[in-house]
Amino acid sequence: MAVDDGSPFCPACEAPQITFASRSSEPEVVRLHPETVPPSSLATAAPEGALYHPTRRSDRVRLLRAAIYAGAIAALLSTIPWGIPIAIPLAGILSVRFFRKAAFDLNVPPELGFRLGALSGLVMFGMLVLVSTISIVAQGATVEFRDQVLEMMRHYQAANPDPQTQQIYQYFQTPQGFVAMILLFLLLSCIIIVVLSGLAGLVSAALSQRRSGR
Repeated sequence: MAVDDGSPFCPACEAPQITFASRSSEPEVVRLHPETVPPSSLATAAPEGALYHPTRRSDRVRLLRAAIYAGAIAALLSTIPWGIPIAIPLAGILSVRFFRKAAFDLNVPPELGFRLGALSGLVMFGMLVLVSTISIVAQGATVEFRDQVLEMMRHYQAANPDPQTQQIYQYFQTPQGFVAMILLFLLLSCIIIVVLSGLAGLVSAALSQRRSGR
């Protein structure tokens, strides 16, 4: 005798009817709170055209390392004849390229490119001054160097009869004036190298960003 599915007892013998509910085949979804998810150890690829902004200490180390490498290469290149005009912009360009390699080829913002170039120019200038000073002192040519500079000053002094200019040249020929002249020359040279290298880094970063955006 057939028994309806909805009937709890058999109408003939009044035996209880046992029914089984089929278990759902859908997997149970477990939702985790974002704070409980452990950080992934795998490096995720950045979207194409993403800009790199160094914030962590490791990022600043990459920036400093790229500037030192670029500045050292530029300083070495500047020791050859007519190498300085090439080495100054090359320092900025190389610093951006080295930093992009260390930052997984992400685009460098122009302002960061200027910072990289300026820092590499500062490294280049410092290395040149250090090597030149060691070379002059090691050869015992300190007095000879001073005499050459003073002779050049007298040459320019003879070519300019202006009284005020003559006073300036005379001051520079004194011991205090000679030191002030050397410091002024180093300061101006440092500013020129840093600014030109920074501009080269800025242009290099802007061009690489434009090529990546195509």
